[in-house]
Amino acid sequence: NLPYLDIYKLQLVTGKVHTHDHELMKKINDERGYLNDVIRFNEKVRKKG
Repeated sequence: NLPYLDIYKLQLVTGKVHTHDHELMKKINDERGYLNDVIRFNEKVRKKG
């Protein structure tokens, strides 16, 4: 379950790059909870360190 897989697939099909579209990426991040995923991952890594 890779984050942004659909965005990368769209890029391969259309050639249009969306990864620097900050408004779109914020919308996707908010809808999919990616920020919380990163926060949890960082906390997990810190605990192991």
